Amino acid sequence: MSVSSPRVLDLLLMPATRLMSRLSFGRKALLIGASFMLTCGVLAGVLLTRSLGETAEAKTERSTTAGLASLHDAMLAMQDRRQLLAREVAKDKVPDDALARAATDVERALAAGDRWRAASFDDDALTGPAKATRAAWARALGAHASASAAISDHTAAIDAVRAQMGIVSDVSGAAHSRAPAVLYMARAASEWLPTLSESTSLQGAVGIRVLGEGAIWVDDRIGLAVSRNMQDFLRGRIELELKNAEERMPSLASGIGVHLRATQELVDKQNQLIQSQVLDADTPVLPVKAMAGATCTT
Repeated sequence: MSVSSPRVLDLLLMPATRLMSRLSFGRKALLIGASFMLTCGVLAGVLLTRSLGETAEAKTERSTTAGLASLHDAMLAMQDRRQLLAREVAKDKVPDDALARAATDVERALAAGDRWRAASFDDDALTGPAKATRAAWARALGAHASASAAISDHTAAIDAVRAQMGIVSDVSGAAHSRAPAVLYMARAASEWLPTLSESTSLQGAVGIRVLGEGAIWVDDRIGLAVSRNMQDFLRGRIELELKNAEERMPSLASGIGVHLRATQELVDKQNQLIQSQVLDADTPVLPVKAMAGATCTT
């Protein structure tokens, strides 16, 4: 389903707005976390496959779509697992099997990426980054002295996946395509979108932690402001890439253009949610155990 206008978005989100006004502070934290993961999914999943799929003209470049999509799936599952850890830090009750399911999703996506690489490329340049991602993920799954250390290792694994995506785009030729539309959209899919997805996910994790602690610190406000500035920069780059691609392939405007601009509006909605429920909210009065009693599926 695609969203084609701000008015439609407002109508779709009206029930959510009413819901937020009735939720306890703890349940708002869970809803914010779930909605951030939804935004990341739209950014890194739907748009990736549509962008390269609609513009690729060469077989190798089309094949790159499958490889990048698998790595995007791995990144999303890692972000999901990191958010679950953040919820645990916030004393929220996480389903017993949620962490294991997220880890399984990561492994499934990485395995798909390995199969794509073995079938499509015989290139040592892709082997090293793939091993680096596997090693980083193994560290993320290992024993940690604290939840904060585990979260840091998850972030390192996500960074490794993002680096791998850039190399895949480079080695496959998509990042150097002679077809301008492919070049612009490959850059958006392998560089700007993953970075925007990670920035948005980190912003959501901060929101969950702040609500769990019941207080927002100066460093949190600075971090959220930096994330917002990074989002603005990345969204500007994505819009520029899309504009350049549409000039050379006008049909993109009714395809990927609609989805991408609708996603930009969703990011705006997420920022408004953080602003109203985290930055502008009164000091929460619910005890941590009340938040821990709330449950939500991710």
